Amino acid sequence: MTIQTHIKNTATWLLIANGARLSPSRLLALAKDKRVMVLDGAYEDAKKIGLTIEILLGDFDSIAADVLKKIDPTETQVIHAPHQSKTDLEKGLQYLDTLKAEQIFLYAATGLRLQHTLYNIRMLKKYHHPSRTLTLLTDTECVRYFRDTTFKLKGKIGDVIALLGFPHAKITTVGLKYEVTHYALDFEQTVSISNELAQEEAMVTVVGDALCIQEHVFS
Repeated sequence: MTIQTHIKNTATWLLIANGARLSPSRLLALAKDKRVMVLDGAYEDAKKIGLTIEILLGDFDSIAADVLKKIDPTETQVIHAPHQSKTDLEKGLQYLDTLKAEQIFLYAATGLRLQHTLYNIRMLKKYHHPSRTLTLLTDTECVRYFRDTTFKLKGKIGDVIALLGFPHAKITTVGLKYEVTHYALDFEQTVSISNELAQEEAMVTVVGDALCIQEHVFS
């Protein structure tokens, strides 16, 4: 299928799930430098605010048949993925990996139903790959999963940082308000949920599996 030539030439994708509807202005800003995949019933809202949608994927149990019929195939590739053994989000991640995505940002993957939110956060670990970043975005936070690595945190001084074992990790930090060295994180026992950036760039070394949640990150 041929997609219109105005589609962005980038390996960075914004994957919009069918969760709680979030800020249209933020969504438009996030999509500016990314290719867009939309899952199932999220299509109509994304289309209404003027997003160029390259791929629509799902089992189509939450999008009207008449809406599907009106989609221009030269603009949006429609992929019916009816298998119920995986969620639409998981199918979308798998498909983007076949396209050699280098960065994937998940949006509207939280809210509405708690089991979906928890399941989607788990996808950060299940589909982690060291050569492809995977980031879950809300209107106010950025959630990432890290395994056995050192990573940078960038933002404003005072930005709140939370680090959780997922389920277990040891962390060493440089550039946070409350520095730790080889600090053990256990999802059920110990966390670091009220730390802050002490400078605009910090470093965190993770041994094990950890989630990092950062407030007020725009991209």
